Amino acid sequence: MKVAYHKPITRETGPLRAVGRVASIGRRAAFAEAKLVDEEERLYASATSTLLLFERT
Repeated sequence: MKVAYHKPITRETGPLRAVGRVASIGRRAAFAEAKLVDEEERLYASATSTLLLFERT
């Protein structure tokens, strides 16, 4: 997982919203990304992750 912090979060920041999505998925791996934004869609943090998929038993 890689996380990037773009802006500091302070008491004056207000409510934040986390949005995540699966960018791509294959048979063995998936790529996901997320972002943390305020009410005006200003970006505070973002993250990406590559995930290994296993068959459920």
